[in-house]
Amino acid sequence: MGTPQASIVAGTDGSPSATAAVRHAADLAGTEGALLHVVAASGSSERDLAAARQALEHTRIALADHTIAVQYHRIAGSPVYALTSLADRVAARFIVVGNRGVQSLVPWRKPVAEELESRGHCPVVVVDTEPYWRVREGSAHKRAPRLDRQWQVLLVTMVAVFLALLDVTIVNVAFPDIQRDFSGTPLSDLSWVLNAYNVLFAALLVPAGRLADRQGRRSVFYSGVYLFLFGSTLCALAPSADLLIAARLVQAVGAAALVPTSLGLLLPEFAPERRSMAVSLWAAAGAVAAAAGPSLGGVIVDVGGWRWAFVVNLAALGVLPVARRILVERRDPQATTAPDGAGSVLLAVCVGLLALGIVKAPDWGWASQRVWLCWIGAGALLFALRLRSKRHPAPILEPQLLRIKSFRVASGTMLVYSAGFYALLLCNVLFLTDVWHYSVLRAGFGVTPGPLAAAIGAAVAGRIAEHRGPRNVVVLAAATSAVALLLYRTLPGAQPHFVSAWLPCQLVSGTAAGMVFAALSTATVMDLPGNRIATGTALASCLRQIGAVLGVAGLIAVLGTPTPHHLVGTFHHAYGLMVFTAAGAALLATRLPARHPDVIADAAPLHDTARVRDIPGLQTHTTVIHGSRVVYRTAGSGPTVVLIHGLLDSGTTWRKVAPVLALNHRVIVPDLLGHGDSDGPARADYSIFSHALLVRDLLDELDVTRATVVGHSLGGGVALGLAYACPQRVARLALLSAGGIGSELAPALRAAALPGADWLARALGSRPCSGVLRAAAWLASRLGARRLGRALVETAGMLTRLADAGQRSAFLESARAVINLKGQKSSALRLLPSYAMPLFVLWGTRDRVIPTRHVDLITEIRPDAEVVLLDGVGHSPHLAQATFVAESLTRWIRSTNRPRPRPYPRDIPEPVDSYR
Repeated sequence: MGTPQASIVAGTDGSPSATAAVRHAADLAGTEGALLHVVAASGSSERDLAAARQALEHTRIALADHTIAVQYHRIAGSPVYALTSLADRVAARFIVVGNRGVQSLVPWRKPVAEELESRGHCPVVVVDTEPYWRVREGSAHKRAPRLDRQWQVLLVTMVAVFLALLDVTIVNVAFPDIQRDFSGTPLSDLSWVLNAYNVLFAALLVPAGRLADRQGRRSVFYSGVYLFLFGSTLCALAPSADLLIAARLVQAVGAAALVPTSLGLLLPEFAPERRSMAVSLWAAAGAVAAAAGPSLGGVIVDVGGWRWAFVVNLAALGVLPVARRILVERRDPQATTAPDGAGSVLLAVCVGLLALGIVKAPDWGWASQRVWLCWIGAGALLFALRLRSKRHPAPILEPQLLRIKSFRVASGTMLVYSAGFYALLLCNVLFLTDVWHYSVLRAGFGVTPGPLAAAIGAAVAGRIAEHRGPRNVVVLAAATSAVALLLYRTLPGAQPHFVSAWLPCQLVSGTAAGMVFAALSTATVMDLPGNRIATGTALASCLRQIGAVLGVAGLIAVLGTPTPHHLVGTFHHAYGLMVFTAAGAALLATRLPARHPDVIADAAPLHDTARVRDIPGLQTHTTVIHGSRVVYRTAGSGPTVVLIHGLLDSGTTWRKVAPVLALNHRVIVPDLLGHGDSDGPARADYSIFSHALLVRDLLDELDVTRATVVGHSLGGGVALGLAYACPQRVARLALLSAGGIGSELAPALRAAALPGADWLARALGSRPCSGVLRAAAWLASRLGARRLGRALVETAGMLTRLADAGQRSAFLESARAVINLKGQKSSALRLLPSYAMPLFVLWGTRDRVIPTRHVDLITEIRPDAEVVLLDGVGHSPHLAQATFVAESLTRWIRSTNRPRPRPYPRDIPEPVDSYR
């Protein structure tokens, strides 16, 4: 009697995932000449029996195109019992389950694959039947936020820009109250409470944007929030007009850091084709803030006085916890030059002189020498700034950006339109309080319809600009705005007519303004390169604030101090001036590109916190796998060797071994998702099999069909998982201090299974903690303990990575997949006999993380494995003895060119009858 046919067991419940797993099992059975057994578990009720029959029939149809021998079974009991009992009866070589089997739908029960492994009947093969970048289920799903990450980032950045631009206009309605408190200060001097903020805000926007590109947008964003809150507190406590103006300058510095960084942090979170909508909503927050300032300020000033108009900014404190959790650091790796500080000073003084000449012209006389000196000085400084921008490596007015037509035209249109818009906001408040004699509270509510209409207009403009392009929106909305300003000129005199006259003007002008700013914000960034988002946004915002300064200054100059008899006519002249700004903006907008923004900037990676780290001797590459950026390094030619790193590490850990291996092999060194320079998408699945399948997909992209896989620590578990799920892809398997073998593990790693591990990891990754370790390393090196010093520096570097939310999540999810409080909760020991590939094991005798005793466990099951122990070496033998490790791997690869035949189980009983 010949050798019985080998058997493979797979389960099905009729679901797409189970059917895909059965098809995969059928492919394996066809390749290895095995008999496939498909089982459906059922209960005792008629309904359960019918469901099991239907699942088997569905599977029979799905396997109709296979020519292998298949037997179908129905067994009463749980899926685990059905699979294990059938596997025992047919002496199955292994059980095949889909990757849904690595998760438990019930939190207190083990996943199916883990329970099958724990029973130890036969090896379990988990095949990829669903995308492994899915959202994790179970308890992780319960913690998932209601809003997707991109919408959370949008809300945080909208709140930030709302507060920054709210302070541009909220002081407008508080201005009469400020004027009464500081009655001894002339109006022309007190107007610098408004203009000082706008001038410095405008001058610092571009330097802040360039600084954010260089130092990190998240860091500059937080610095801006804290400085803005500090300035707001000083404003609320200011005892004099001079100190109030000085505090407004502090506020302006913080606000200048918020605006460009907020959009720079927002856009990379959205797919390129959705960024037009995101920009429109972001711009809507700014437009609504500018328009809502008077109404909100009216309520606040009426209740608590003008000082509370600054206290309200402390609401930004509520954004900080959310922002710290979801925002990730981004910077431009090429922005290595410091921004032009002298250029910032030139721009600030230029705008200040221009505004000073306009504001003081009614007092000094329009033809006075002082006015003309201000304007000539502003022109000379602008010319000097232009020359300096051509020579400086990081100029304020970047010539390359100004050569982009859409950016240049949109920014110019923003400047012209903003002059009339910000003048309108202050003019409306003054008209209601001075002409119609409204109280501050009534005036605030009187201008409330404007911001409500602006919000609606901005939302509508975003949708239209996404499909029709921003030019049509801006031209139509700016022209409509000019018509609305003409309507303001028809307002009656001292008799209020709110519903019949004022409300229509507010609704039309507010809607038009929201549409203009939303569409212009889209036009500004639609052709910007991805690494210039913050700088370009800052420059456009700078021109908008310059327009605000000129508009307010022009309004103050036109209004002057008219007599009550000429008061209404003076306001009509002011509205007439604004008509020309809106009409000019509409005319300029006709030069915008007619196309719609298919893609706004190149997608930015999630972990672009610094220049991608290079390994000498290897070339660095970037690819996108399933929407996430994956960084990998390659070198050499010949047989392929894949090097997989461990937890809290990256491909740079192979910096000493990889160049040596590359002398005779093609070396591929990937950064796993959530590690190193690869993306760490929030809410992703960072289990061992997910990492293994990522490596498989990378090999597919590089057209590598078979490779030698070398794994260290967690990478050893990933290598075992890859050989487990895709044995045909792994020619040889090398384990260096690998995880996933035995239960023993360092207590520090077991702590990752604790309930508060996330908070503990965040604390360990903080700057104070890493600073203490680096100080201890310096002290150890001074005392001669250089080995201890190097270990402390390496530990500090590993813990610093925990400060990043993405890497911390990847560490905890990967650790919890294999670790509990008792140690490693899964073992690959029972799988080792089924691996046909040669095995190489290398360990350090002083490994404190994963004890050397695990080597004995391996050799008991695989006595043919080549084992190397390095005396006195710790958990990173590839760093401590890099040359020896590389040479040992090279020698072992050469000596194992012919893998041993795969063992087949003997004495397999005859197959049981189908539909038992």
